[in-house]
Amino acid sequence: MTADPTLKPLSIETLGGLRVILGGAPAPGFISRKVDALLVFLACMRREHPREMLGELLWDDLSQERTMGNLRTALSDHYSLQRGYRAGRAGIQPARCWRA
Repeated sequence: MTADPTLKPLSIETLGGLRVILGGAPAPGFISRKVDALLVFLACMRREHPREMLGELLWDDLSQERTMGNLRTALSDHYSLQRGYRAGRAGIQPARCWRA
């Protein structure tokens, strides 16, 4: 798969705290540490995941309705960085994060 040339490069640094660089500039902060964790998890796993699994991973102590609501909010916070979501699944496009 070839990367979309209109997308800005995304860099995620986790040593010494989370730093997200989009197009050479620091990306705005996310709304919570769980949203940070979601971005790092998706980037490290390098594939799509069912939304239900991601919700359970982060909010296993909440009802499914609240879990999915929190996940929708988290994914919308990521939307400025990643526009590759498909219905029912979420992931990071590897071509945006890793250089071949």
